[in-house]
Amino acid sequence: MNFLFVFLLIISFSRKVIAEGDGLHEQPHSNQSEQQERRLFNAAEHGNIEVVRDLLAQGVNPNKKYHYGKTPLHLAAQNGHTGIVQELLARGAKINATDLDFSKHWTALHYAAQNGHAETVQVLASAPGINLHAKDAREQTPLHLAAGNGHEKTVQALLTFPVRLNEKDYNGRTPIHLAVQSGHKGTMRILLKSGADPGVSDRANNTAVDYDHQRMKQGFPGQFVKADLLSHGLDNPVSADETNRVLGEIYK
Repeated sequence: MNFLFVFLLIISFSRKVIAEGDGLHEQPHSNQSEQQERRLFNAAEHGNIEVVRDLLAQGVNPNKKYHYGKTPLHLAAQNGHTGIVQELLARGAKINATDLDFSKHWTALHYAAQNGHAETVQVLASAPGINLHAKDAREQTPLHLAAGNGHEKTVQALLTFPVRLNEKDYNGRTPIHLAVQSGHKGTMRILLKSGADPGVSDRANNTAVDYDHQRMKQGFPGQFVKADLLSHGLDNPVSADETNRVLGEIYK
């Protein structure tokens, strides 16, 4: 019994040594792969397209997630590196992957739209399989982010695709709600000209017209939706149909 026990113990120890030995041989390879992945993240973030091409050609994973669950595609889109976005997509980067930031949950298109990178948005939005209507943690689409931040060229770029103008976020706000709320007259008018409905109500039953009225009461210049309606002889209450009719004349 004792001999058998010792024999089994030796066998077990030998297997452990072999396993650890194999691990020692694998460690450099693992470290090298991790280093290459980090280089890809850095190159994608800082716009070094030659390094990105070289690493992708070596087979480095373009979908590896790093800080806050971002992929190289997220970083390239966030910084407007359109050429790198194209390289990553050509090598199989997942276009609709979301980050792991609980407050965002953004796709690459969200990042590009948030930061006003119109050219990058154009490339992403035209890529096969793109979800133009992807919603983030606040249920906002890329169009919400572009409109709410006043990125006129980015809004125009998105509107060349079949985006949903009146999609609502978790508070029932549409992109035009956010444009008016943030005081972005240019994006508001672009959305109106494209058919956005200023009569849509949020969860508190406020329309974009109401948002504009609230801005005016807070002392902001009367240059948005409500002011334009007032200049055409319309005052509250205004029906959605009448609002759309008059705005159609103003912004045609």
